[in-house]
Amino acid sequence: MGSDNRGVIQQRMRIEPVVVDENASADATAGCFQAIGIMMISVVFAVLAAIFGLWMIVSYSPLADFSDMPPGDVAGRFVLAVLDDVGEEPSVSPAPAASFYPIDPSVDPVYAGVLERAFDLMRATEEGARLFDVLVENDVPVFVEEIDYNAGYTETRWTRFGWVSSDIVIDADSVRSRNLDALAAILVHEATHAARAISGESCFYDDACETLENGVSLDEEVAAHAVEAQFWLDLYGDDGKRLAFSSDSGENRLLEAWLDGDRAFESYVREIRGDEREGAGI
Repeated sequence: MGSDNRGVIQQRMRIEPVVVDENASADATAGCFQAIGIMMISVVFAVLAAIFGLWMIVSYSPLADFSDMPPGDVAGRFVLAVLDDVGEEPSVSPAPAASFYPIDPSVDPVYAGVLERAFDLMRATEEGARLFDVLVENDVPVFVEEIDYNAGYTETRWTRFGWVSSDIVIDADSVRSRNLDALAAILVHEATHAARAISGESCFYDDACETLENGVSLDEEVAAHAVEAQFWLDLYGDDGKRLAFSSDSGENRLLEAWLDGDRAFESYVREIRGDEREGAGI
């Protein structure tokens, strides 16, 4: 009985022939290739959009002169600039725009614009404003050049009768960084050199400088770095700048050494200015 029932079931489960629709198979294959093509085109457009966006940033911002640099350097500097933008803001607001800036006409307009903004931040502190006025009143121009090692330098001409003239040169790399607070600190440092020469305070008038093996005047650097550290203190307080990268971290270390006292500060300046690369390309 059971055997008959299984026979009936087997008879009813006849296998029907499979009908293959060749058109449906072709349509599925074509759809697959079409999806892959659309995806590839989307990726290409995304890459082109990213490249165009970076080009716009490089071409129409203070980073414009990055266009002459290797792509890897552009990306690295752009990242540092973004990190600086999201970092701590100075405790003082930049001063209103000045009617005149001591920037030599030979300086590229893009660089000049960045220097002006850095000068405005420099002028936000009492000593920074005084130093700015010294530069303007004594016709001390600021130039921008490619310097191998230093962030800047001040060239002074003088005779036995006293000061004659001074020029300040800032490294183009420091301007391209778009790091305004560190650039303002560099301007404060170099302006201090010029101001000391103009007032007759510089040690070289009396041939009383301690000169390091690399030719750097320790006395003058200690004096200029001290004013620079005070400026950084005015911007960010005793703890320095939070989220400090690159030159900002160097300013933090300078401030820390300055707060440790005169002896520790002189030792620190002797260390950082004793590098054999000092003055390279100047």
